[in-house]
Amino acid sequence: MPTHHRREHTMTDTRKSATAQRGTTSTVTVALLVLAGFLCIFNEAEMNIALPTVSQIYGVPVTVTQWLTTGYMLVTGTFMPLSAFAMGRFGSRRCVLGSLGILLVGILVSATSSSFPVLLAGRLLQALGAAFFIPVMMAVVITVAPRDKLGTYNGLMMLVLMAAPALSPTISGVILSTIGLRWTFLCMVPLLVAIILCAAVLLKEVLEPKDVTVDALSVALSIIGFGGAVFAVGNAASAGFLAPSTLVPLAVGAVAIVVYARRQLRARTPLLNLRILANRRYRTSLVMIVLVQMILFGTILVAPLFLQSAWGYSASQAGLIMLPGGVVTAVANLLAGMIYDRFGTRAVPFGLIGSAVGYLGIAACMAGAPKPAAFVVFCAIYSGALPFAMTALTTNGLGSLNTREYPDGSSLNNTLQQIGGSVGTAVFTIVVYHAYDVLGEAQPTPLVTGSIASFVLSAAGAMGLLAAFAALRKHLS
Repeated sequence: MPTHHRREHTMTDTRKSATAQRGTTSTVTVALLVLAGFLCIFNEAEMNIALPTVSQIYGVPVTVTQWLTTGYMLVTGTFMPLSAFAMGRFGSRRCVLGSLGILLVGILVSATSSSFPVLLAGRLLQALGAAFFIPVMMAVVITVAPRDKLGTYNGLMMLVLMAAPALSPTISGVILSTIGLRWTFLCMVPLLVAIILCAAVLLKEVLEPKDVTVDALSVALSIIGFGGAVFAVGNAASAGFLAPSTLVPLAVGAVAIVVYARRQLRARTPLLNLRILANRRYRTSLVMIVLVQMILFGTILVAPLFLQSAWGYSASQAGLIMLPGGVVTAVANLLAGMIYDRFGTRAVPFGLIGSAVGYLGIAACMAGAPKPAAFVVFCAIYSGALPFAMTALTTNGLGSLNTREYPDGSSLNNTLQQIGGSVGTAVFTIVVYHAYDVLGEAQPTPLVTGSIASFVLSAAGAMGLLAAFAALRKHLS
């Protein structure tokens, strides 16, 4: 064989080997991050079903134990905006290892706590770790994903973000009722330690660290602004949106966010690059994602509450009824990602219409005698439909950015989704407990009336988003 032919074959083999190596590295990276992300979100959701047990064990009222969830949301909403800066300053590898290390310490603190304040302190550490890890996970996965499989990779991430909260009540309920509260934390430790060790050995640097200076004023404004907003919305769930405990932190947070935004737009190296909002496709997708998140968080709150308080099921029974919906969510996210790779955002209307049908079906189930089988079916319908909207919109928005903007896009996505979820939780809590005052005695109990109103409102919200999608479709391409 001539020399130049041998050289061409050698170069071809080298390129194939390099491509295969990159593919293997990407697969390992995505597998580690998605598994760790599942643990993060699972850990966030597991306390929802444990609050009555915590109240009994530590002898504190439920209004105090609520801080295990409210405080978690406050910390994540406050520190997620700083994740883009952390990625730029320390790189993706150190951010992953550091955030998972903080999560592990928080889990161990909560697992060994002998008082409620120590349990809460561990919970806040867990939130701090998750606040930095989730945006890093999204930025890294979308960076290593091949352009023609962006939807599939994003579907894996959305599987974590949507399936973990659906599966958590079932698994946590069983652990809680069999071996106790401490083991809801301790069961995660071996897997998390294994992930950290594997990441330390196998994880490569994807987002290289840069020489980024710390703008202390921007950090302070970010904490005050986003923290104030999340704190205000959390207060709204119990005190109402017009209460001083809501309006004062909301006003302070809003002013701080405005000043923060102006400072970022003028800075040469901003803490969070808000200029990406000038990208119409990203901006439109982001707004719709936040609105979908509001609906999602509201239904996650109301459904198990209704099953336990209105139909009298135990925590583990309610979790088992919700379990098929979680399984359907996992499968739907994978399918939704692959469908996006072929058809783009054309699956969004299917997701919104399907979720509206499921919500109305759940509302109908709530109106009469307990119908657990029908409840499972309609729960599976909306759980399977919503990912087709959420995954497509998330992929469409982040996919419109360039590689260096992924950390900022991921950070902004997660921050606003967290705030949107907080708003949804507050709104649906208010609807559940105040709908009876408006609708009267159409149903036998205030909880039933409020729960029905919540799911009807969710269906109306989904159809409103469908109309918005039709009107703004040209902005999504």
